[in-house]
Amino acid sequence: MKRLLFILVLALMTVPVSSDTEDLNLVTEALSTDNSISDRAHKIIFAGFAEGAEQLSHMLVFVESVRKFAGSFRDAPIWIYVPEASTEKYKKILDKISALRADIYESSAPEAAQEYYFSRKVFAAAEAEAQAETQTEILAWLDEDTIILKEPKDFLLAHDKSLG
Repeated sequence: MKRLLFILVLALMTVPVSSDTEDLNLVTEALSTDNSISDRAHKIIFAGFAEGAEQLSHMLVFVESVRKFAGSFRDAPIWIYVPEASTEKYKKILDKISALRADIYESSAPEAAQEYYFSRKVFAAAEAEAQAETQTEILAWLDEDTIILKEPKDFLLAHDKSLG
């Protein structure tokens, strides 16, 4: 079974992990396995959920940051999940996001679950995981207010790790 990675980033940007020798050894081990960083970067999909105009504008900044600053990850697929019936209402900003080669998917949550604030995001993440299982080794699920400022090499986990 392929490894899937969910990275839930609640901060506004990615920052380096500590410079502790043990952490550096783990990263070095992860990156020095049979595939180069560039090869492994093609095995990642970035995904997230956005609901409403404000979150979609944040998602646009996220997608722009990946395409500009993510180094060998800059061409990785990006999947944006939005609630059903959002595509027409937010067509203008979704077109801008799509122009940056991000795929837009409508997602649904059962009506009974929608009274819970994060339910739509949870069901979108489940849809992304199911969709990604046969397409990638790593699925990086990120909040819409994430900004990538440098190549996120830490997303490439050692082969014996499946969650980061």
